[in-house]
Amino acid sequence: GDRVVDDWLWFDETDAVNVLVQNREGDFLVFKQKKYGLRGPALAVLGGMIEPHETPLEAAKRELQEELSLTSPTWTHLGTYRTAANRGGGFVSCYLAQDAAHTDVHLTDDDLEARSVVKLTPTELASKILTHEFGEVKWAATAAIALLHIEAQKAASH
Repeated sequence: GDRVVDDWLWFDETDAVNVLVQNREGDFLVFKQKKYGLRGPALAVLGGMIEPHETPLEAAKRELQEELSLTSPTWTHLGTYRTAANRGGGFVSCYLAQDAAHTDVHLTDDDLEARSVVKLTPTELASKILTHEFGEVKWAATAAIALLHIEAQKAASH
């Protein structure tokens, strides 16, 4: 409604991107990592903050190059979502990057937390989503929406 609650908690957060990466062989590349707010290791899609001079797509492409030394010719915007509808939290723009391949350009990845890259088939990715192995709802949602998008593409082409 239009009512203002003076002592309502509201926070602003820098807008971010999340990217599910699919390589040329059809495997998905995700991270297994620890984060401060999680109870243990979890799977995560690629992601990062949008710099002030960047569009969300530019940030997604930069993050792909920084974190995995990959580029992708095929990008699908899966949507932009408010991260905490009643509290603020910024927005996350979700992408699917397909046909990803290595690049000779290596940028510096400044992530402080240890992580490793995990390759998953589409069936394995779906299983990991359904067994709650993605530690943050934004990561799980990006992966799930990307899989739905791919299934819709397949259905439309038949």
